Amino acid sequence: MSRSDITALGEPLLRLSVPAGQPFETATRLDLHLGGAESNVCAALAGLGRRCALHTRVPTGPLGRFVLRTLRATGVGTGGVVTADGTRLGTYYVLFAAPPKATEVVYDRAGSAFTGLTSEMVDWTGLLDTRVLHLTGVTPALSPGCSELALEAARRAKAAGVTVSFDVNYRRKLWSPDAAREHLSAVFPFVDLLICGAEDARTVFGLTGDDQEVLGALHDLTPARHVVLTRSHLGAA
Repeated sequence: MSRSDITALGEPLLRLSVPAGQPFETATRLDLHLGGAESNVCAALAGLGRRCALHTRVPTGPLGRFVLRTLRATGVGTGGVVTADGTRLGTYYVLFAAPPKATEVVYDRAGSAFTGLTSEMVDWTGLLDTRVLHLTGVTPALSPGCSELALEAARRAKAAGVTVSFDVNYRRKLWSPDAAREHLSAVFPFVDLLICGAEDARTVFGLTGDDQEVLGALHDLTPARHVVLTRSHLGAA
C-alpha cells in the first residue's frame, strides 16, 4: 500500500490579512494563516481522512517551523519538506474590503525558498509513494526552474503508475495566458485528472460555450480520464 493517498508538490505561503472592512493603511494588526493552493488541498483532504503529504522547500528558522507545525496540526505529512538557510517564505496580504470595494490580494513571493527547489533536492522515492500526485498551474508560473520541476514530477509519476491530478489554477499576476498555455500544454500529456475553472478555460485556452462544450474541448487538450470544470458558486461539472 502506498504511504500516502495524495501527495502534492507546491509552495506554502504566509497569509497576512487585515480584519474585514478595515483599510490596510490604518490597520494595527494582521491575522496570520498558512496559505498556498497545494497546502490548502492537502489540509482539506487530510480533514476528510485521507493520508496526505506536501513536498516543498521552506526557510530554516521560525517561519519554516510555522509551516511545518501548521501542516502537521492539520494531519499533513512533512517528511518531504526541505529546509534551507538564508531563504525567505513567500507571503501574501489579503486586504478585505467592504462593498462596493473589492477585496485585494498583494503577493510578495519572488525569490522564495520554494523557487530554489531543484530535482536533486526532491525525495522522489517518497514523493511517488502515493496513489495520487497533485500539481497546480501555480508552480510552473513561479520560475523556469519550477516549471521544469513540475514537468519532471508529472513525467516521473506517470512512469511510476501514479495518478496525476492537475489544477490549472491560472494566476494572472504570475504569467500571461500565452505563457501559461505553452507551459501547461507540456504537462497535459501526463495528466489523468484535469481540473479547470470556467474563467481559466476562457482566459488561457479561449474555450467558450456551455459546460459540456467546454468540458469536451478541455478533454481534447489532454488524455486525462477525468475532466472537472469548476464554476465558482455554481459548483462543478
